[in-house]
Amino acid sequence: MAVKPAAALKISKQLDESEEYLKQKKVKQLIQTLASSVLFHEPENVKEFMIKLLEEMKTYKARGQSYPFFSKDDIIAHFKVLDVTGKGYITTQQYIEGLKTIGIPNVNVNPKGSLQNKISCEVYVADA
Repeated sequence: MAVKPAAALKISKQLDESEEYLKQKKVKQLIQTLASSVLFHEPENVKEFMIKLLEEMKTYKARGQSYPFFSKDDIIAHFKVLDVTGKGYITTQQYIEGLKTIGIPNVNVNPKGSLQNKISCEVYVADA
């Protein structure tokens, strides 16, 4: 059974509108942020954790502030997990993937130290 051209056009338009709505409301970013926070904090009760996080985000938004998803200590701890050799630096690829993991949407692909492929904890924390 073939889809009629008018029906296909209607479906395509609905998909486009849905995609635009999700983009405008930043739903993908919100879901990525929630998932990153859950993976990072590994809460016992995920549903309760996410509800609390959303409530905190709402409070910050009402004040006109950005929500600080991770503390400086959290970010340093994350860097140390990436720095498996304990040398005090990570590779540029680890830097990029690490920041994406904690929900940074637009990662600087050429951070300080990238030419040497050695990104320090200070740079990682500053960019997080």
